[in-house]
Amino acid sequence: MKDETNLNPQPQAPGTTFNPENTQAQPVQNTSFPDASQDFSYFDPSQAQEPQAQAPTSNYYNTGDYSNYNGQPQEAVAQDFYTQPDNTFPDPNIGIAPTTNLEPATETVPETQNTFTEQKTGNRKLLFIAVGAVVVLLIAAGSLAYLNYNNKSIKTDKETAQTATTITTTPEEPMKIDNSITGGDTTPATKAKKNSDTKISLDWNKKYFRSPSIDADGNCIVLETCGLDSDKDRDGLTTLQEYQYGTDPLNEDTDGDGIADGDEIYIYYSDPTNKDTDTDSYSDGEEIVACFDPNIASVDNFSTSRLTTIGNNVSLKTLHEPTIKTLKAKGATQVDLNSKATVSAKCLKPASDSMSSTQTNVKVTNTSTLK
Repeated sequence: MKDETNLNPQPQAPGTTFNPENTQAQPVQNTSFPDASQDFSYFDPSQAQEPQAQAPTSNYYNTGDYSNYNGQPQEAVAQDFYTQPDNTFPDPNIGIAPTTNLEPATETVPETQNTFTEQKTGNRKLLFIAVGAVVVLLIAAGSLAYLNYNNKSIKTDKETAQTATTITTTPEEPMKIDNSITGGDTTPATKAKKNSDTKISLDWNKKYFRSPSIDADGNCIVLETCGLDSDKDRDGLTTLQEYQYGTDPLNEDTDGDGIADGDEIYIYYSDPTNKDTDTDSYSDGEEIVACFDPNIASVDNFSTSRLTTIGNNVSLKTLHEPTIKTLKAKGATQVDLNSKATVSAKCLKPASDSMSSTQTNVKVTNTSTLK
C-alpha cells in the first residue's frame, strides 16, 4: 500500500523514508521492527536493534498456492493483473523495501498447425500434375502429327509407284516431234516409229538384256550397255530409239536386209523392221546398191532430189555397218560411201521427180543388177 505520511521539507532522520519533494521527514511506523508503536522521531542509530525478518503472510512461496503477495486470492490477480498495487518486501537496512513490480505473466499461445506449408506442398503437387498433363498432351499431338505425315508419305509413295507403273506399262501419248529428220510425216521411217516414250519398259529391258546389265526387275545397272543414250550394237540408234522403233538393241540390222537400222531411218527413210519396205519382192539392200529407191515400188532409180537428200544425210550421219560392207560388195567407191550412199555406177539415169510409164519399165529391165 502507498504510504500517505505527511512529509515536510526537513532533514532526513534515520529510520525515515526520503521523498525528493519533501525535505522534512516525519516519523513513520515500520511494522518490520519489534515495536511498531515506538516513536522514531529521535532515533539513535546506536540503540537500534537488528530487525527480524518476518515471513510473508501470503502463500507465494508455496508451490501449490498461486496467491499474490498480500494473500489475495488468485482470482483477483487474474481479473486485473496490471491494476494490482505495488507490493514490497521488508528491508532491514532501510526499514521499507523498495517497490518491486511483478513481471506480467506470459500468456501461452497454443501452437497452431502450419497450414501454409501444407498448402504450398499441395500447390506444388497440383503444378506437377498440370505440367505432366501438358507433356502428355504434347506427346499425343506429336504422335498424331507424325502418323498423319507418315500416312501421307505412304500414300504419296503408292501414288508415285502407280504412276511409274502406268508409265512403264502403258505407252505415253505420242509427243509432237519434228519428223523432218526421218523425211517427213509420210515416210516409212516415220511410220515405223512405235512410240515416243522417254522411258524404257522394264519388260523390254528384260527381253534383250541380262544380268549384270540389269537387275531382277529390269532396271538398267550398266549404263554403257542398256542406258538410254548407249548404242551397244553401233548401228546409229540409241537404246531409247531402238525401243521407240521396236528394233533389236543388240543387232545392228534387225530385219537382215544388209542396211544398218540407223541408216534406214536417218539416211534412206526406210523401215528398219521390214526387209522389203516397198513390198516389191526386192530387199531394201538389193535396191539401194542398184540405185533404186527402196521406198517406192514404181520407180527404178533414185530421183535427183532423193539422191541429193541421201547425200546430205550421209554427210551428217555417216554410214554404219553392215551398210558399208553391202555397198563395197557391189563396187561402191569411197566417194560413194562418203557422199552418195549408193553405187553411183549403177545409176544409169536418175529418174525425174515426175514418173512416166517408160521409167516404170526401167526397173523391170534392170532387175539383174539387184542380184
